[in-house]
Amino acid sequence: MSPNIAFADNSALYSRPIITLACGPRDNSDLSIVVNAKGFKPNQFLDYRILAPYSQVVAGGFSTGSSGQNNVTINIGPHSSKILLNLFSDMNSDHIAETTELLHSSNLVVPCSTKHFAVEYYRTHYGAVRDLFGIKALNNHIRLGNYVLNSFQDAMRILDGSAYHNSQDHFAAELLAATMNVLSGGRDDCISRTISAANDILKDQNYKAVGKENIQIKTNNEAETQMLSLTSLLKGYNENGCLASSKIL
Repeated sequence: MSPNIAFADNSALYSRPIITLACGPRDNSDLSIVVNAKGFKPNQFLDYRILAPYSQVVAGGFSTGSSGQNNVTINIGPHSSKILLNLFSDMNSDHIAETTELLHSSNLVVPCSTKHFAVEYYRTHYGAVRDLFGIKALNNHIRLGNYVLNSFQDAMRILDGSAYHNSQDHFAAELLAATMNVLSGGRDDCISRTISAANDILKDQNYKAVGKENIQIKTNNEAETQMLSLTSLLKGYNENGCLASSKIL
């Protein structure tokens, strides 16, 4: 869950601050969280202490900026479990909290089970794809089969291919969305084998992306049947995440 916490009036605060937590993007095996802070004094400094599994402590701080709000991504390491975030005021910006009194404390389970977006969402919210590529520097790091995505524009062309009648294009678009959902912080325990199998199929087909000599798959052959089955699983994951009733490959 991503709790919204509103605090009572405080003379050290600009208004009624709101802290929102959410799962952040992944960096290989590492996880991150996003802390959105708003309603504070401009350029106020906040210290955080994050208690992760096995007593791992992640500590740091950030400024609320000239507008009194900021959106900060914090790497918490390779653990996937419940983490505890505590937030303190640091008026002198010296990384030493002025008081042990908490401004905010809450739990978050990572990776988030609901961090999933359908192909159509990505197609119509290109900013989400652009930001993901910017935050994660995903250029040349995402592969569909053996095809390497060189840019945000490559990703959008593949997602737009879901509107075509070629079943391979539908398949590739769902696979790309699932890959981005995992990299955005979504659970992958129910879909990792499906993603691997889907990539193997595209390797066998020498996939070269939308409009680049796509192989036309004959109806009712084995590859077509596999693609249709995997497309259904990928689409279910993209739209609903890891559900207990989901079919697992």
